[in-house]
Amino acid sequence: MKPFRTGIAGSSGGAPRRLALVALLLLAPAAPALAAATLTVQMETYGGHMAQGPELGNGVETVVEDTYTLQLIVQGGKVSQGISLPRVDGLTLSGTGSQPWNAKSISYNFFITPARTGDFTIPAFDIRTDAGETLHVGAIKFHVIGR
Repeated sequence: MKPFRTGIAGSSGGAPRRLALVALLLLAPAAPALAAATLTVQMETYGGHMAQGPELGNGVETVVEDTYTLQLIVQGGKVSQGISLPRVDGLTLSGTGSQPWNAKSISYNFFITPARTGDFTIPAFDIRTDAGETLHVGAIKFHVIGR
């Protein structure tokens, strides 16, 4: 009885087959990597300026009883559940509506109205995406002045 052989016809072993497989893998087009979702946080400040990133952690200036827009812009992902801001004494927080910016970005808009002067912080919180990613929103600090 002849021994069972693996490999390419006429070869004496599996080495040529492994070499052919490696060559095939090197020549095959690479699958595109899935991009991670990103988050941009921006808040309107006194004078209409839109503060972003570190500026929000350092504190922005607002005026008592004026309403300001906070935008959470998610790119490249979908939020798995609705977003709600942590409650802060002295602030009226409203809005959870989303507006598609384009096929890959959605803006979640919140409206913040300070009821009194002073320093306020919306605590940090996380947002989860359908893909299981966690997007972190850092603490948002602002100083409210009188009229």
